[in-house]
Amino acid sequence: MCRQAGLDVADTKGMTYHVLSQTYALCDSTDVNYMFACRPAF
Repeated sequence: MCRQAGLDVADTKGMTYHVLSQTYALCDSTDVNYMFACRPAF
């Protein structure tokens, strides 16, 4: 989908939720929740 829009994936990160502190944090696991950043393809 990104490449069809002329973009390359720059980075992918997972996201985890800590129940006790009620905070989110980035992690390396992309098993469940994840996000990625794209940039224009050259």
